[in-house]
Amino acid sequence: MGEWPGPRSRELQEERDRYLPRGMGSTMPVFAASGNGATLIDVDGDTYIDFATGISVMNVGHSHPRVVEAIREQAARLVHSGGPVMLPEGYLRLARRLCEITPGTFAKKALLVNSGAEAVENAIKIVRQATGRPAVISFHNSFHGRTLMAMTLTGKVAPYRQNFGPYAPEVYQVPYPYEYRRPRKASAGPASKRSASSSEPPCRRTGWPASSSSRCRVRAASSSLRRISCPACARSAPSTRSH
Repeated sequence: MGEWPGPRSRELQEERDRYLPRGMGSTMPVFAASGNGATLIDVDGDTYIDFATGISVMNVGHSHPRVVEAIREQAARLVHSGGPVMLPEGYLRLARRLCEITPGTFAKKALLVNSGAEAVENAIKIVRQATGRPAVISFHNSFHGRTLMAMTLTGKVAPYRQNFGPYAPEVYQVPYPYEYRRPRKASAGPASKRSASSSEPPCRRTGWPASSSSRCRVRAASSSLRRISCPACARSAPSTRSH
């Protein structure tokens, strides 16, 4: 590999700085031109092993012959009909296949959407409708997407949530069960068991069960998390800190 980034990538970077917003970031300062199997080739001809796999979506590799052929056949037959107008047959066939291979003997249904963030948003709507409960728990340091609800659920403040409030209401964040970062005075044993056994609503500011902080006073109906009130929470909006 010679000079890096190569001259063509440097030219494209100038165009990128002019035409794309800074929020659209990339780890690599080069531009992809093609891919084959587990490798990517940039616009200057340099080759890379693609460990990211399109952020975990190119599971069969780049330009797999069967995938390429299927795309060609489908594009020649139908590109887009708009599901709300006329559902394409392929949508139904894929949903059926997903239901068939998903473990469990109960009846299943599948919803196909445009992105992970849209899937998260719809999951929240579905679970709120099914349970009648508005509150949702997410974990610190998590990532769920960049739309409003998905961003609110995301536990990584910088850069995903910083300065983008106000956020969606009724989202409470707690630390992920991790045996090697046990909170003070917590009992020994598997972290997952301790987490599953706690039905207390967490403090909105500290993220820990309310009883672990003498400053917290919780008023909630069972574990519904409909309302949480404590001195720490009352002084601020839902926590945006990552512990």
